[in-house]
Parts: sequence; structure tokens; C-alpha cells
Amino acid sequence: MRRSPFLFLACFVPLATTVWAGSEPVAPAPIRETAPTIFTSLSATHYFASEFDGSNAKVQMTRVAFDGEFNFTLTAPWSFRIDFYADVSQYRLSRVDSLLPGITHSPIRNTAFLRLRPFVGYDISRTWRFLVAPTIEIAGETSADVGDAATYGAIFAVQHTFASGIALTLGAGIGTRLEKSFEVYPYVRFRGGSRLFPNIEFETRPNGGAVLYRTSDQFAVYLAGAYETRGYRLKSGGSVSSGIWRERAVPISLGVSWRPAKAISVNAFGGVQVLRNVRLEDSNGDRIFDRDVAATPFAGVEVRGTF
Repeated sequence: MRRSPFLFLACFVPLATTVWAGSEPVAPAPIRETAPTIFTSLSATHYFASEFDGSNAKVQMTRVAFDGEFNFTLTAPWSFRIDFYADVSQYRLSRVDSLLPGITHSPIRNTAFLRLRPFVGYDISRTWRFLVAPTIEIAGETSADVGDAATYGAIFAVQHTFASGIALTLGAGIGTRLEKSFEVYPYVRFRGGSRLFPNIEFETRPNGGAVLYRTSDQFAVYLAGAYETRGYRLKSGGSVSSGIWRERAVPISLGVSWRPAKAISVNAFGGVQVLRNVRLEDSNGDRIFDRDVAATPFAGVEVRGTF
């Protein structure tokens, strides 16, 4: 899951980045006030069965994920942040032989994904910061070889804190891919609320983001979206030994958020994955099949903490 274009939020950012008090703009907040010390999220999502295009085969999946951000205060102008994401998924495929003639066992079952990004930041001014982060990702079936499932890269970005209090980060990453040459991808991140629209909040989520409308101190509704892409290394000795399962999709969801305490929120959400595609490759990266998947409904729950 590497790309985070946030295109569906583009219309909101310009409205939220300028605040006026009479005829004078509000002074920008210092960069160090834009992020919490610790952010954590634990979620469980079920993706219901959907058919592969031109086939009777179906795929469904259940995923449990943890997302964490840990900020450390260093001597100015330096800062340090660790972004950590991990999930485990269980895939269930039916009628596999209509996709892979002669094969009755699913090529993918239980998978794990881990991403670690330690960011080092340098404050250029009160409102501008430069960021760099090496990246490591491990993605594969739980019994796949870890070395064969690892990819590496780095991110270079700049962060700006607007007068409205929103912190927007833009940059680019470069990284390796399983059995493929390196790729370049965008990196976009934002956080904060707007003094102009006090009931609206913006959140970064793994590979995407959300816009929340707070109806009260405890309750909010939100629209979330992302662009997800990843490749899993398959286990050796399976139906596609040491192959690669590549998947991409655009999940869009609506959710309800309940905040029982200032630092805790509990969310329930549902939505649909669109533009979903699955590509299966052998151990050399050569294509075995490349199929679109019908729109996939999903539902889940999430607990988020900010400390």
C-alpha cells in the first residue's frame, strides 16, 4: 500500500487553509503543535465475497490491522517520528479451478503485511519542515520466506502548517518491488481542523484519508477513501510456489464515530471497494492471470487513540 493521492479531498483543502479575523490573517501555529505524541488505531474489516471478471471464482477476505505513529521531541530544529503499520489477512477463494485450470487449492490463504518508516524532520522555519524516511515493507503469506517478501525504499517530503492549523505534507517515495524494478510514488499526509469550519476535521489514514463532520463533542460522521496496492510473496511449495499475488483497489466508506473520552474514539463503518484488480505472477514475475474483481462491499469496526 504505497500510494496516497487523496484526490477525493482536493476540494476541501483550499477552503480550510486560509482564516481571516476582520481584515487580518491569523498567525500560523508552530509546526510542533500540529501532531500528537502518540497515535494508534486497531481495526477489523470483513470484505464480502465478490466474483472475478469472466469467471465463477469468488474471493473474500478478513483483515485485522494496527496503525501507529510515535512522535519524539528532539533538540530544535530536529524532530523524529516512527510510522508503523501491520495487518494480518485471511483470504478465502472458491472455484479456484475456473481461474487456474487443474488447480483446486487457493494460491493464497493467510498473509501478513508490515511497514516501518522512521522519519527525521528538520524545521526550516516556524511553518515549514523537511522530512526524510527510509522505508521497509514485508508482505507475504505467513509461511513465505521473509527475505523474499521484503522491499525497501525512502521518502522525501516537505510539511507546511497553515494559519488554519492544518498540517499538509507533500513528497515522493522511491522503492523496490517484488520481482520488479523500482517505482516512484506520491506521499501525501494531512492532519488538523479548521478555525473557519470548526465542526470539520481532516485525518490521515493508511493510504488515504477522511473528512469528519462533528455533530457534537462525542459523535461524528465521516467519509473516507484510499488507494491501496500491495504485492504478497506466496509460500514455497504452494499451488503457485513462491509466486506473487498483486492487488489494487479504491475503498470508499461512510462511518460513524463515537468519542467516549477525549483521547479515544470508536468507529463503525461500511463501504465498497471499486476498481479492484488481482494479478497472479509466478516466482519470476511473469503473469499467470490478471483479472478485475466486482465491486466488493465491506464493513468493520475501529478503535483509535490519541495521546
